Amino acid sequence: MAPRCLIEARSVVENVVAEIPGRERTPAVALASHYDSVPAGPGAADDTIGAAVMIEVARALRSQGTLARSVWLLFTDGEEMGLLGARVLARDPELRERLGLIVNLEARGTAGASLLFETSTPNDGLLRAYARSVERPVTSSVFYAAYRELPNDTDLSVFVRAGLPGVNFAFIEGATRYHTPEDDVAHLSLESVQHHGEQALAFVRDVLTHGIPRSEHPSVFFDVLGRWLVQFSLTKARTLTVAVVALSLVLIGVLVRRLRLSWLRIGGSFAAYVVGFALAVAFGLALDPALYRLHVAHQPWPATTPVLLAALYAGAFAAFAFGTSLFRGAFEPACAFVAEWGALLVFALATAWLLPEAVFLWLVPLLVAVIGTVGFLVSRAPASALAIVALGVLVVATVLWVPHAALTVHAFGFALPALAAGIAALVLFPLVPFVAHLGERTRRIVALGCGAACVAFSLLGSLLPAHSAGAPQRANIGYHVDATRGAARLLLDAPSVPPGFHGNVAFTRNADDRYPWFGIIQPAFFRAPADRLEQPVPSIRELSRESRASERVIEIALAPGSDDALSLVLGAPRGALLEAFVEGERVVPLDVADWSLFGVVSPGAAGVRVRLRVRGEEPLPVRVVEHRSGLPPRYRALSVFRNGPATQSQLGDLTMVSTDVRL
Repeated sequence: MAPRCLIEARSVVENVVAEIPGRERTPAVALASHYDSVPAGPGAADDTIGAAVMIEVARALRSQGTLARSVWLLFTDGEEMGLLGARVLARDPELRERLGLIVNLEARGTAGASLLFETSTPNDGLLRAYARSVERPVTSSVFYAAYRELPNDTDLSVFVRAGLPGVNFAFIEGATRYHTPEDDVAHLSLESVQHHGEQALAFVRDVLTHGIPRSEHPSVFFDVLGRWLVQFSLTKARTLTVAVVALSLVLIGVLVRRLRLSWLRIGGSFAAYVVGFALAVAFGLALDPALYRLHVAHQPWPATTPVLLAALYAGAFAAFAFGTSLFRGAFEPACAFVAEWGALLVFALATAWLLPEAVFLWLVPLLVAVIGTVGFLVSRAPASALAIVALGVLVVATVLWVPHAALTVHAFGFALPALAAGIAALVLFPLVPFVAHLGERTRRIVALGCGAACVAFSLLGSLLPAHSAGAPQRANIGYHVDATRGAARLLLDAPSVPPGFHGNVAFTRNADDRYPWFGIIQPAFFRAPADRLEQPVPSIRELSRESRASERVIEIALAPGSDDALSLVLGAPRGALLEAFVEGERVVPLDVADWSLFGVVSPGAAGVRVRLRVRGEEPLPVRVVEHRSGLPPRYRALSVFRNGPATQSQLGDLTMVSTDVRL
């Protein structure tokens, strides 16, 4: 996966394209994967295994004899540095005309199930083909809703923008090894490889048999226990949500009259839910600075992940139990169930319009509540039987929510502690009606016990090392020459200084200059003095300028100082750039701290032409940073101090040369 603010310049890529001819040559089905990796990792999972799966799928297909339609194999180069190979292929009009569907294979870890985590839209036809062909579907419309919020793309993004429909498969567990030297064969899960191949082969075979699916509507979809796929259109999801909400309100009214429940007590129970959620999220917000102090924030998947998860879930349940104790007599089983139902209604209505891909998380438990309550009312069962309906809601919610919660940890870890705490509260809140069956004194004991467990796990997490051989600290070394100021320094991209550097390199916290030197968005946390070594400097030359009211259009020639430049990054004060174009192609800058940034990959010796539309008439301060892989010979020996549980990641160690100009 590559950052969206990177753009290709004049890079040379070596794509490999093969065709298995079929009786129908057009439109063809294409399997795609990239075979390159980041400089810091061998890329066994990301994405060599994608290429290996493609070859094995091709072998299996060819064993069937002549295929119904042609299958293409697209092995792309340069994906990690800006989807370069895919961009080259997508610009080929003949290729776009001949291809009808892309099946992309990716990885963001070394283990786990192969997820259908992205589709082009509309996607109802694609999902029907997926449902009837794959024996072990693992997918959810929530996956793509979350993925599209990340600042990354895959090769499929390029093909979809070129007008080709497609699907994207990836496994994401074992993210501690993602883009590190441990993304190797020794740490690769063979079960993940097998599932990856099963998914791709089954889906392609279905398309060859039934034709390329025609999609007309965007869908809400999810798997049930990895066995069945449920899908319906976004329009139907919203319509069904409104219908279920209306029916729920009627049934709640009937239930309240039948059981002679107090609306005041129901309101008290609902308030208990609100207090519980608020306390759980507040705990997550409080955990954020604590994790930062423990040097975990920069590594979302620390070695203490199980302990921190235990603290989160204990804290969330303590919050709910404490909330119930605040309302005393108001919190009784029937009222608690009605309040839970009301909370589901609020979540469903908000989600149906704000994030419709996730509405099923509330809609399915609501349907269980509706059906169960109708049965309860028709059978005229005693009030105690309502616990059976609550149990049904709990079971269904658990089946839906727990897998999503687990995958959220694999996807985001503890990068957003408040989100992790909120999800923990969400998973646990169907249990709260059963807490109402406990006595008031017992509920207080439960609250105190869970609170004590939360504190104990939090303390344990603070005492245990955050890094281990299985979850190493990510630490990249940089040598930076500031050509404008005539200074040089060493930089360390790590939340704490690995022990090996103590007494060998005098790293101190880099508090005064948090410019993201490493790659595009990574700040340098520490710095140390270094000798100024002669390094080629990137150049900026103004070609033209034009004033337009309260803005200007400036065209510049941007060139690296070295032929082997990995990338050039241009930064301007945040909010100053209105538009940016590289060689005529628009690029969207990424706002980081006080800067707006974009990167030019493989700029080549001749450099690139950049056109900037900027705000105002004042001179625009611009910083250009050239990145080159590795350290100068004098400082390469520093890597031996990165011993213990520490490793390179992403672009690895870098030499960086910066220059500042005013345009």
